Amino acid sequence: MFVDVVQSCLKQISCCIDSLVFNKNDSILDVTIDRLDGLPVNISDCSKAAKNIRFALSTSDPLPNVDYAINVGSPGLDRPLANLNDFLKFKGRVVVLLLTPGSILGVNDKIKGIISDVVDNKIVIKSINKDKNNELEIVVPYSCIWKAKLSF
Repeated sequence: MFVDVVQSCLKQISCCIDSLVFNKNDSILDVTIDRLDGLPVNISDCSKAAKNIRFALSTSDPLPNVDYAINVGSPGLDRPLANLNDFLKFKGRVVVLLLTPGSILGVNDKIKGIISDVVDNKIVIKSINKDKNNELEIVVPYSCIWKAKLSF
């Protein structure tokens, strides 16, 4: 019910929904936004988004007779990567992968490296070693990734 209204508001300012959660217990609508141009979300983007969303929801009234707060924020510098498209979007960026225990033999359960490519549901990572002369490329099946986030 909120999604269409919020997405329409964000499109007007060249943003999109990264996540949207309505907490019924606290009556809070949490909206995490991303920019369509791939640039980092800034305070001005959040402010414009919050203003547009508040106005649109006040006129469409998706929850009549319910008072709720709206929080708008960015995914942050260490944003989680939730799907294969996120890996494609952030190709060339540093990522930390936490692997499902026992999923890949001979590899630690944590990998830090640069997203080199995404091919056939596999993520290609150039590992970051202290010894810069020894780059290692690791191919990780997406199904073996428990959690992933950008790093800096």
